[in-house]
Amino acid sequence: MFSVTQFGYPLDPGKYVWDSKNLIFTSDENNLVLDFSTYNFVEFKTRNYCTFVTGRFCKFDSGDFCIFNVGSNSIFNVGINCSLICYDLTNTILHRIPKISSELRHDGNLQQVTEQILQNYDDLKQKHLKTI
Repeated sequence: MFSVTQFGYPLDPGKYVWDSKNLIFTSDENNLVLDFSTYNFVEFKTRNYCTFVTGRFCKFDSGDFCIFNVGSNSIFNVGINCSLICYDLTNTILHRIPKISSELRHDGNLQQVTEQILQNYDDLKQKHLKTI
């Protein structure tokens, strides 16, 4: 199960759309905290000042000033002044690199993010959707 809060309170489900079949979350609200930590292959379309905690293989299309604490193999198209914390940036694409971007290496050090290519994302997602 996932959770979506705004200013510390659960967000009214009428203020977002969750397509559980295709794993797509959409909201026009700002200031959201989205905890999808047990989900992989989710696509997010959100506004500004959002905080994401997710699994791997996710796609993000967000506004400005967002924080991402996510798994590997993700795709980002984000606004300005966003922060990215990713435990493993293997095969991660940053369409718009955040001003502050780093990855937490396995040795505990932070390393600057570089763009890398994600291959067959759509194929991987389709295989995943068939298993759930």
